[in-house]
Amino acid sequence: MRPCTSHGKVQRGVALKARNVRLAHQQAQKEANSSQIMLKEALLAIWMLILTLCHPFEHRRMRVGVDYGPRLIGLAYSDLFGQLHPIQTLRNTGDLIQISSVVLTRARSLGAAEVVVGVPSDFDGRYDHQVRNFNGQLCLNFSTVLSTLSLNKYDDKAKVFLFDEKYTTKEAKMKMQMDRKRGRCVCVCMYM
Repeated sequence: MRPCTSHGKVQRGVALKARNVRLAHQQAQKEANSSQIMLKEALLAIWMLILTLCHPFEHRRMRVGVDYGPRLIGLAYSDLFGQLHPIQTLRNTGDLIQISSVVLTRARSLGAAEVVVGVPSDFDGRYDHQVRNFNGQLCLNFSTVLSTLSLNKYDDKAKVFLFDEKYTTKEAKMKMQMDRKRGRCVCVCMYM
């Protein structure tokens, strides 16, 4: 009498399906993280562009922009010619001193004289509920630690500015949707 092999085939089939589901889930997580990072970089580029159009900074100075979020922190810089370049996206560990040190070290290595931190506000330029609640308060706490560390730790002190970043999320999402409809990849390369 021959042994029944269908039970082994069923077990292998179930294991194969479970593996495929797990791989599909991991791929979906990677794509979600990638789109979050692309959104962060697009957001940062848009509000850095708005910053230079609206804020009377000195021309021809390098700046580092920080988009501080509860999970991810986006860093970008503008070169002497005003072109924006994403630096990196950091995971927010919650250690404000360590993150501030990383930002200031990057700013110093690039020769940036100014660090700009985005903070949400409402129509009138007042801090809205996001600032009074979680996200905005995190931005304010981070910028306080960043400016204190800049004053105490480094000889060539970088100026820390707050920038009103209202509407930048909507603008970045709309730009990403338009680029996806056209079948192009989002390239964050704007001029300041």
